Amino acid sequence: MAVNSTSKQRNNSRTLRLIVFVLLVGMCVFKLFVSYRGLNQPEAMDQAQIARSFANGEGFKTNFYRPVELSNAYSLSDRSGVDLTAFRDTNHAPLNIVSMAVALKASGYDNFEAKKMPVDANGRPTEYLYDADRVISATSCCYFALAMVLAYLLIARLFDDVVASSTILCLLLSDLMLDYSISGLAQPLMMCCLFGALHAVVSAVSANENGERHWVMAYMGVAFVMITLMVLSGWLSMWLAIGFLIFAASYFRPYGSYALAGGVILLLGVSVSLWNNSNACGSAFGNAFYGFYNSFGSGMEGVLRTTNVANESLNSSNLVLRFFGLMFAQFKSLYVNTGSVIVAPFFFLALFNKFKRNQVQAIKWATLSMWIFACMGMALYGVQAPLSSGQLAILFAPLFVAYGFSLTFNFLARLNVQGITFRQARGLTIILVILIGSGSLVANLPKDLYMGIWLGDKGRPHYPPYYPPALNITLADATNATDVIATDQPWAVAWYANRRALWLPRRIDDYQFLSTEVFPKSGIAIQGIVITPSSYAPIIPSAYAPSEDERHGRAGGINSVEREMGDFAPLAITWPLLLMDPNNDVFVNHFAPRPGMDTESAEARAQIARRRLGEIVLVSTGGTNAQFDEIVPLASGAAVLYRKRATAAQPTMGL
Repeated sequence: MAVNSTSKQRNNSRTLRLIVFVLLVGMCVFKLFVSYRGLNQPEAMDQAQIARSFANGEGFKTNFYRPVELSNAYSLSDRSGVDLTAFRDTNHAPLNIVSMAVALKASGYDNFEAKKMPVDANGRPTEYLYDADRVISATSCCYFALAMVLAYLLIARLFDDVVASSTILCLLLSDLMLDYSISGLAQPLMMCCLFGALHAVVSAVSANENGERHWVMAYMGVAFVMITLMVLSGWLSMWLAIGFLIFAASYFRPYGSYALAGGVILLLGVSVSLWNNSNACGSAFGNAFYGFYNSFGSGMEGVLRTTNVANESLNSSNLVLRFFGLMFAQFKSLYVNTGSVIVAPFFFLALFNKFKRNQVQAIKWATLSMWIFACMGMALYGVQAPLSSGQLAILFAPLFVAYGFSLTFNFLARLNVQGITFRQARGLTIILVILIGSGSLVANLPKDLYMGIWLGDKGRPHYPPYYPPALNITLADATNATDVIATDQPWAVAWYANRRALWLPRRIDDYQFLSTEVFPKSGIAIQGIVITPSSYAPIIPSAYAPSEDERHGRAGGINSVEREMGDFAPLAITWPLLLMDPNNDVFVNHFAPRPGMDTESAEARAQIARRRLGEIVLVSTGGTNAQFDEIVPLASGAAVLYRKRATAAQPTMGL
């Protein structure tokens, strides 16, 4: 009987593993080839364009210029100019970028000109998705698959195949987890490193039980190396590393010795990147400090888009109270941020349960320690969005769900419900949890299948705001690779068009400083301004902004555009009309009437602006204008405008 029982358990385990494997492969194929819509995360596009430079032997050179970085580099050069031919990125950790570069090189997409999007005989795009996007997403998806395998094996080591299979099935049917799998963000790679480290911890605990101290040292050395690789994948995971060091210091004897060794390994691992950052921008931590503005100031984006940080406010009043409030907000959003699996919050109930095996206890406390410090980091940097480059809660989803399932199954085992066995109750629980967690995925499945089959190879991009053909074909053909394009979508311009892109400042004086001083002394010029749906989508009277409130500036709408674009808001608010400023000291908002201003006053104001400008160019993208050589349609409500110039300067452009 015992032999038959063991054989049956093995068969059940094989069946569960086969189901998990088939679903893993199926969901990866579905997300990459059926419902795929391209990249939609700015950080992923930014890292991808840096990876292309790295694949071409240019190091971590970036084509995405943030005004505050240019201003700092200009000051470091004693105001003599900035070398933009080798302008190094100081924002992203290197490991994910290097892995992207390997994928781009292997697939040939490091050569931008040779791999541009195809067009028909009339020059129109035959596809709407950039194939290089899929290369980046496929790389991310491979890491995701590896992370799920490592998570399965870890959970099976801690509990059993039922808990492991139930956990991975829930995660594979979670919309958020699948979005991360093709996002191009570093989270899948970070999960691989994290679970590799926890596997080593489990082995170290087992060796510690057997008194094999040399193996404990070896396994913990491997764990610290994996944690270092995790940090090199995403800088914010440094907070997890701190939590891991505290766990190691308090769990293994002699207390503190392993944490000290781990700290040395971590510092050695990140020292090269910190040194390069210090040489590039004068700060080892790059723009990391500006992240505090998300929680305690006017926002990091505003800081990055200014040339004078003093213009942005940083409020330190009630700092401690606000910090704990932000910490509590992380706990409140835990359910959503861990993939909407209903048993995930049960992890905190599992803290009060003493598990029999030391390995399960050790991973439980290690997870808690890392999660607490991850919440501190996310609170300080104002991370809130479930899908974000700074979101760390998703890394703990497999462990939270596994401990939640284990605790739930323990409760079920202790219940004596007549007419139902433990296995039946456990099966019903698993089905119920999966159905609740997969609701969003199942609801969108028919539409995704229909659109994927109907559009075929053409694809359906994330529009608005991203329309790859407009940037990869028309914009790239209409501009040169030397000068800079000022835009509200610099990550997309740098990635899809392979052009130097300046994040359009919110203040005219910042724009003037860069266009009349920094860039001329650096030997280049701003060849145009590109305004995209990133700015004006909230006010388009269409299905993308269907409510009356949005169309009339309430609940977002015009107010959100004004917050986003600052002095350049009129360019976005009057999105079918593009106003060209030929580098004169004119505030663009002089042409927009103030609230409550009558028609006569508004016209008088515009006349003053016209005299200051000398020649006003107000062009409708729906028509033609004699002041421009050509108007080239790009997408719905957008155009590239070629302006006649007496000089050899590059044309001013609007999109």
